[in-house]
Amino acid sequence: MCFQPRLAPPYDTVTLMVTGTRWDGPITRFDVGYVTAPGKKMVGSPRTDAGVGVGDSEAHVKVAYSGRVKISPHTYVVGGHYLEVLAGPGDPAGTAIVFETDPVGKVTSIRMGHREQAEAIEGCS
Repeated sequence: MCFQPRLAPPYDTVTLMVTGTRWDGPITRFDVGYVTAPGKKMVGSPRTDAGVGVGDSEAHVKVAYSGRVKISPHTYVVGGHYLEVLAGPGDPAGTAIVFETDPVGKVTSIRMGHREQAEAIEGCS
Protein backbone atom coordinates (compact mmCIF):
# COMPACT_ATOMS: atom_id res chain seq x y z
CA MET A 1 0.00 0.00 0.00
CA CYS A 2 1.18 3.53 -0.66
CA PHE A 3 0.04 7.14 -0.79
CA GLN A 4 1.05 9.97 -3.13
CA PRO A 5 0.61 13.38 -1.52
CA ARG A 6 1.09 16.33 -3.86
CA LEU A 7 2.69 19.51 -2.59
CA ALA A 8 0.66 22.71 -2.47
CA PRO A 9 0.86 25.35 -5.24
CA PRO A 10 3.10 26.65 -6.58
CA TYR A 11 5.04 23.39 -6.02
CA ASP A 12 2.21 21.10 -7.13
CA THR A 13 4.28 19.57 -9.93
CA VAL A 14 6.07 17.59 -7.19
CA THR A 15 4.64 14.35 -5.82
CA LEU A 16 6.00 12.05 -3.11
CA MET A 17 5.30 8.34 -2.71
CA VAL A 18 4.95 7.22 0.88
CA THR A 19 5.04 3.44 1.24
CA GLY A 20 3.33 1.47 3.99
CA THR A 21 -0.01 1.37 5.73
CA ARG A 22 0.31 4.80 7.35
CA TRP A 23 1.11 8.32 6.18
CA ASP A 24 4.24 8.31 8.31
CA GLY A 25 5.88 5.53 6.28
CA PRO A 26 9.11 6.04 4.35
CA ILE A 27 9.26 8.21 1.22
CA THR A 28 10.25 5.76 -1.52
CA ARG A 29 9.72 7.86 -4.65
CA PHE A 30 9.87 11.49 -5.70
CA ASP A 31 8.21 12.75 -8.92
CA VAL A 32 8.81 16.04 -10.73
CA GLY A 33 6.97 17.19 -13.81
CA TYR A 34 3.80 16.60 -15.72
CA VAL A 35 4.12 20.04 -17.24
CA THR A 36 1.87 19.26 -20.21
CA ALA A 37 -1.31 20.50 -18.51
CA PRO A 38 -2.56 23.73 -20.14
CA GLY A 39 -1.16 26.77 -18.38
CA LYS A 40 0.95 24.71 -15.96
CA LYS A 41 4.53 25.84 -15.52
CA MET A 42 7.32 24.38 -13.43
CA VAL A 43 8.48 26.33 -10.41
CA GLY A 44 12.24 26.31 -10.57
CA SER A 45 14.00 23.60 -12.49
CA PRO A 46 14.95 20.61 -10.33
CA ARG A 47 17.72 18.53 -11.88
CA THR A 48 19.22 15.11 -11.29
CA ASP A 49 22.76 14.58 -10.06
CA ALA A 50 23.86 14.49 -13.71
CA GLY A 51 22.13 17.79 -14.51
CA VAL A 52 19.03 16.51 -16.36
CA GLY A 53 15.71 18.27 -15.81
CA VAL A 54 12.18 18.50 -17.18
CA GLY A 55 12.30 20.03 -20.67
CA ASP A 56 15.67 18.50 -21.57
CA SER A 57 16.05 16.17 -24.55
CA GLU A 58 16.34 12.39 -24.67
CA ALA A 59 19.79 12.98 -26.17
CA HIS A 60 20.83 14.88 -23.03
CA VAL A 61 19.67 11.96 -20.84
CA LYS A 62 21.65 9.50 -22.99
CA VAL A 63 24.82 11.60 -22.78
CA ALA A 64 24.45 12.35 -19.06
CA TYR A 65 23.96 8.67 -18.22
CA SER A 66 26.05 7.17 -21.01
CA GLY A 67 25.79 3.40 -21.28
CA ARG A 68 23.22 3.16 -18.44
CA VAL A 69 19.95 4.12 -20.18
CA LYS A 70 17.30 1.50 -20.94
CA ILE A 71 14.66 2.83 -23.36
CA SER A 72 11.12 1.47 -23.71
CA PRO A 73 7.97 2.77 -25.41
CA HIS A 74 5.64 4.97 -23.37
CA THR A 75 2.44 3.21 -22.31
CA TYR A 76 0.15 6.21 -22.88
CA VAL A 77 2.00 8.67 -25.14
CA VAL A 78 2.37 7.50 -28.73
CA GLY A 79 5.95 8.19 -29.77
CA GLY A 80 7.01 8.90 -26.19
CA HIS A 81 9.48 6.86 -24.17
CA TYR A 82 10.56 5.80 -20.72
CA LEU A 83 14.30 6.18 -20.18
CA GLU A 84 15.36 4.23 -17.10
CA VAL A 85 18.70 4.66 -15.37
CA LEU A 86 19.62 2.16 -12.67
CA ALA A 87 21.90 3.12 -9.83
CA GLY A 88 25.51 2.07 -9.94
CA PRO A 89 26.86 -1.15 -8.41
CA GLY A 90 27.67 0.62 -5.16
CA ASP A 91 23.97 1.20 -4.44
CA PRO A 92 22.59 -1.76 -2.48
CA ALA A 93 19.09 -0.22 -2.24
CA GLY A 94 18.49 -0.64 -5.96
CA THR A 95 17.41 2.87 -6.86
CA ALA A 96 16.38 4.10 -10.29
CA ILE A 97 15.53 7.26 -12.19
CA VAL A 98 12.82 7.12 -14.87
CA PHE A 99 12.47 9.94 -17.39
CA GLU A 100 9.22 10.15 -19.37
CA THR A 101 9.40 11.84 -22.76
CA ASP A 102 6.90 13.17 -25.28
CA PRO A 103 6.81 12.37 -29.03
CA VAL A 104 9.39 15.08 -29.82
CA GLY A 105 11.86 13.65 -27.31
CA LYS A 106 11.52 16.19 -24.49
CA VAL A 107 11.52 15.08 -20.84
CA THR A 108 8.04 15.72 -19.40
CA SER A 109 8.55 14.15 -15.98
CA ILE A 110 11.14 12.49 -13.80
CA ARG A 111 10.53 9.96 -11.06
CA MET A 112 13.23 8.57 -8.83
CA GLY A 113 13.52 6.37 -5.80
CA HIS A 114 13.57 2.68 -4.94
CA ARG A 115 13.58 0.75 -8.19
CA GLU A 116 10.24 -1.04 -7.66
CA GLN A 117 8.46 2.23 -6.89
CA ALA A 118 10.25 4.25 -9.58
CA GLU A 119 9.25 1.71 -12.23
CA ALA A 120 5.55 1.81 -11.24
CA ILE A 121 3.92 3.59 -14.19
CA GLU A 122 0.62 4.07 -12.38
CA GLY A 123 2.19 5.17 -9.10
CA CYS A 124 0.06 3.91 -6.22
CA SER A 125 -2.83 2.81 -8.44
